[in-house]
Amino acid sequence: PDFVVCDEGHILKNEASAVSKAINLIRSKRRIILTGTPLQNNLTEYHCMVNFVKENLLGSVTEFRNRFINPIQNGQCADSTTTNVQVMKKRAHILYEMLAGCVQRKDCTTLAEFLPPKHEYVLAVRMTSIQCKLYQYYLDHFTGTGSTREGGRGKGGTKLFQDFQILSRIWTHPWCLQLDYISKENKVN
Repeated sequence: PDFVVCDEGHILKNEASAVSKAINLIRSKRRIILTGTPLQNNLTEYHCMVNFVKENLLGSVTEFRNRFINPIQNGQCADSTTTNVQVMKKRAHILYEMLAGCVQRKDCTTLAEFLPPKHEYVLAVRMTSIQCKLYQYYLDHFTGTGSTREGGRGKGGTKLFQDFQILSRIWTHPWCLQLDYISKENKVN
């Protein structure tokens, strides 16, 4: 193709992922990545996205780590020396300048005049009886907030994010919980 456009391009953040490997097989002179979150976790992921758009602009991952990641991270610590902070600022500026020809940064004000005003609505939906039962069962048996075991303590301690993920599947639709279980079973087998 003449060009490739990847919307939600931040999913190309890992060169070892199947998506990155597949998309890199597409031969094209022009490549565009669109993302609202280019720096989600770390600069290695950023390198992967930039490398897709302009191969070897930042060198290999090892070169990029030595030239940019390490100096930038060294200057961001609470106990960084003045020299480390100066080096960090210099390396970050050099990286910014290197990317000026292939990275365009825009914020929401670019499109604001073309978009209608945003309206947000919050809808409260009651859980079904099966959702209520699953919810209470989970609280009683798998969290520290249950009401039937050990004076209100379930098996585990507080695993807030794990609990939230599981409970959100119950809130969304009980079948989501079943699909997750089936998916995990298939991975084991």
